[in-house]
Amino acid sequence: MYKTHVLSASSSSDFLNADRGDILIRGFWKGSTDTIIDVRVANLDSKSYNNLPPKKALERQEKEKKKKYCKPCESQRRHFTPFAVSTDGMFGFEARAFLKWLAKLLAEEREKPYPTVRGFINARMSIALVRATNRCIRGSRIPASNMSNRFRWEGGAGLGLLKSDT
Repeated sequence: MYKTHVLSASSSSDFLNADRGDILIRGFWKGSTDTIIDVRVANLDSKSYNNLPPKKALERQEKEKKKKYCKPCESQRRHFTPFAVSTDGMFGFEARAFLKWLAKLLAEEREKPYPTVRGFINARMSIALVRATNRCIRGSRIPASNMSNRFRWEGGAGLGLLKSDT
């Protein structure tokens, strides 16, 4: 995945500070038209979502993304798709539509049955979501004892993390 600028900018400093989408796909919804996708993973168990049903909470996330990105994308003749998903694996309406269309395109390209491709995409998305959530909760998979080659502290700071070289 790579990032792309969504807002047009009049100067180079504006360009560097511009808002960004998460993914740019060429020709996804319509041939020769770029699509910007911005992903938001929401923890629906947090206090800010206590009074909202999960579907409504994801819908609100999608609306916030659309409010921020739709007009800049339209001014650049790009499509915008918010991709809202919960940490529990529930997808927003637009995210489900995106995944259905992706499965359709891949099924046609690979000449495979749509249900098979859709199941594969759902499985991959579920695994990716579990990995992302796990990383947020537990941090990096690199143990602190293996970090001695990555960091060198001056003045003896962080000596407890360093392995001895002998």
